[in-house]
Amino acid sequence: MRMFLRPLLVGYRLHLKMLMRSSFDGLLGLLWPLFFALVAFFMFRAGAGGDSLVFASFGAAVMGVWSSTSVPAGAAMQRERWQGTLELLVVSPTPFAAVLLPVTIAMSTIGLYSMVATLLLSRFAFGVDLPFESPGLFALSVVACVVSVGALA
Repeated sequence: MRMFLRPLLVGYRLHLKMLMRSSFDGLLGLLWPLFFALVAFFMFRAGAGGDSLVFASFGAAVMGVWSSTSVPAGAAMQRERWQGTLELLVVSPTPFAAVLLPVTIAMSTIGLYSMVATLLLSRFAFGVDLPFESPGLFALSVVACVVSVGALA
């Protein structure tokens, strides 16, 4: 268990720092979700308006998760290839899941921020009332969505 948990925690911290320090990934994670939300809200407010703004806010949140997760995933793999460390990571004695999982979890953390920021923007900037029938199930589905998008990337 220790052979798996320590590389997982160290790798998560390292990759999260790398994602936060990169100006491209940082701007992508901070600005693109808000851009998607603004475009979706202006389009829906000009068109159908009303109840459809709720769907626009959730759609923009998922688009933000996808953009802030998939682009850095490709960049992380490319960076490992360019630095020549991808082969070393694959053949290391550490379990392969403990090598790949920290990258996925770090990108999922950025994706989770993206979803929360988009939903907060829709609530406080546009006054969209987000109806949460069951907050516990909603939180569980958000985590499942973010982790699955992170795993796909």
